[in-house]
Amino acid sequence: LARYLASLHYMISHTPAHLTRARDAARSEGDENLAAHYQHKFDEEVEHHVWAENDLENLAQTGKTTAPAGVMPSAIKLARAIEAAIDERPALYLGYIAFVEYMTVMIGPEWMDLLAQNCGIPRTAVSVVDSHVDLDREHAEEGFSVMDDLVDDPALLPRMRESMKGFIALFDAYSAEATLAPAMPIPDESGTQPVAERVHAAVA
Repeated sequence: LARYLASLHYMISHTPAHLTRARDAARSEGDENLAAHYQHKFDEEVEHHVWAENDLENLAQTGKTTAPAGVMPSAIKLARAIEAAIDERPALYLGYIAFVEYMTVMIGPEWMDLLAQNCGIPRTAVSVVDSHVDLDREHAEEGFSVMDDLVDDPALLPRMRESMKGFIALFDAYSAEATLAPAMPIPDESGTQPVAERVHAAVA
């Protein structure tokens, strides 16, 4: 759990920098609507890393973990991939935001229930997840419509779908490393995995 929280803290701490990077890149392309969207997201995300910091501090105080709290390599790889996508085209970051907010709301409650039932870890120990579920619940699918509103170049859509598949694969590796489970390969668009189908359909 310590490794998971440390890695989640790493990702959330990088979100303001990623949003700033995306905002500035959008402005350099002359896309003020996209830049304004990233500025709005930046204003929403400031200080969210504190939730993870509090969880890590509380976990250390309980003395119930012996696992190192270092950041997982998969988290660092995911962050670098986000930065590369932003540098390529800032609109690609919209796909990651839509996916991760949707996944948090869809699987966050079940994840917390399983931690409580199988590991004796209360919901309060992962307040960073609980808080994001509460925050994003009402607009879990909003990110998909945002892409429709802000991406008006049909030629970019195939690259956005390809980028989304890459983000899903990296997120899967990140999740697998957190649980010490082997990562599942990301299916293609003809696959049967419900979440992947839902995400691919949303950006098609």
